[in-house]
Amino acid sequence: PNLGNGNIVRVDKRSNKSNTADVIDQPAMMQALKYFEALGKEALENYCIGMDVFLSGVGSLGLQAYQALVDPGGGYTLPYESFDSNQFKADLNYVVAHTHVPQSNDKTVENINNIDGCIVDVRMSDFITASHVVGAMEVCNETAETPASSSILSNERAAFAMGASLAAKQGLRTNNFPSNNVSDALTRVRMGRYDPLSTLSFMLRVDEDFSATDDKYAFFQCIVRYVDQDGRDLVTRASTYRLPVAVSIHDFLDSMDEEVVPVVLGKEAVFRSIIGREDEEAIDALVVDTDRIEMLAFEAQKDLDNTIHRVSGAYRLIGLEVGTSHKDFVEEGGISSAHSSLGFAFPPELADALHRLFHLRRGSMLSPGPVRSMDDRAGIRNLFLRLPLDDCLCMMAPSLWSADSIPATSEVLHPIPSDTMTLWDNRIIAADHHDCLFVWSGKATFDSAHDHIRERCKEFLLERSRTRFPLPTLYVLQEGDSMSRRFTSRLAPTHADPSEQQIAHFPDLATLTPNELAGLIDKFRFYEETVDASFRRWFWSIASASSNSRNEGMSLCE
Repeated sequence: PNLGNGNIVRVDKRSNKSNTADVIDQPAMMQALKYFEALGKEALENYCIGMDVFLSGVGSLGLQAYQALVDPGGGYTLPYESFDSNQFKADLNYVVAHTHVPQSNDKTVENINNIDGCIVDVRMSDFITASHVVGAMEVCNETAETPASSSILSNERAAFAMGASLAAKQGLRTNNFPSNNVSDALTRVRMGRYDPLSTLSFMLRVDEDFSATDDKYAFFQCIVRYVDQDGRDLVTRASTYRLPVAVSIHDFLDSMDEEVVPVVLGKEAVFRSIIGREDEEAIDALVVDTDRIEMLAFEAQKDLDNTIHRVSGAYRLIGLEVGTSHKDFVEEGGISSAHSSLGFAFPPELADALHRLFHLRRGSMLSPGPVRSMDDRAGIRNLFLRLPLDDCLCMMAPSLWSADSIPATSEVLHPIPSDTMTLWDNRIIAADHHDCLFVWSGKATFDSAHDHIRERCKEFLLERSRTRFPLPTLYVLQEGDSMSRRFTSRLAPTHADPSEQQIAHFPDLATLTPNELAGLIDKFRFYEETVDASFRRWFWSIASASSNSRNEGMSLCE
């Protein structure tokens, strides 16, 4: 914004002219954030209007100001290189066709007047508490004006009574209805609009005095209510889950989902990189102050390090207490001590999760990096906090594929690690990092004889992302291009690791001749490991007993 109310561009009082658009005045940004937040709330609460902002430009866009405008209504702020693109058209079509701000056209319908936006109620067993909630929402806390008893709608009371009666017949423990326990166990959040992609992330805490002998199962129920797009019907959707309570550390680790764990922790880390460890001054934390942004990102990195350090320490301590060896914790076909000493220091069941968190830590959401602008980082962080699991996994770490060999006898693509040691001269790589798709060609594949493989890679990536929102941009790159850095900077720098560890992580390297392997490593001769540590160097620097990570950060679970 550079004109009128909400202007964030510095004005030269001597000439009464604004400076260039990329000179953002921080005090003006502070005022703009408050102004646009109030404007967005007024539009939603008084007129049921939700806003989305689509931007394009060559200078700084001041994305945070627009985010304050759209956040009350759960809107999107999406920057583009040009509005004359398929990405813009596809994204605009999704927002218009698939999202809406719930609004009733029939004020006589019972309970519709009680629904403001999209209401999500989450209830859990009484020994579980939701400690962290992340997403495009606001938590509806109990106040004097809205006590807990008002959280239950009148049409729910009969349903609760019926459910309690059925449970009693099955011999399940129930609370007499109406009961304050019904409201006490409730976490209610409000989302400004109905959006199929908006996702909430919950981090749960189990009571310290809880014992596995108290309850064999934990119960979870999620109820979503919103007014349909026509404004006539109140839609209610309920999902109920029952999960067994783990009775041993082995059961607990075996049941861990190593896709969910890194996303839940990652969302909390990214949230702290925007707001900080306390959200009482949320608007103040959004000021475009480069020093403050980098400080918050650095603290979020330290908090992630602290979390990994604690998990590693607890895992090794359990092994000492029960007198088990490393192999007892490794499933058949898992990581063995012959391949990696990592298995001694971190649960093998979470090995993939650990690698994803490493990619997140060194990526643009938590690290400034050489490629992303402040606007790009603000946009991708906002999306990461609200998009579903599969999208977040793709945003945390790039996925890579390559043909069997070059020249390839088949066009079948196989997954390869997202590391720098995959950048062979005779390899063509397809890569997906959610908002960017890459087809990268090694220097031995530039000739037209390999064009069919490049076309196969493009078709594969475009088909994979055909229904994605936002629609990604495809880049076709060659080794040595100036734009190639956009892709290679996203890969983990495994070239700095010892050769035996490189081969253990990526066995295909054993097929290279010594000269080919030396040439591959020589591509990164200007690499500085102290600036961008490899995965192994990073992990052992924070997981070792002498590490200061426990004292330098705060656990993401606190």
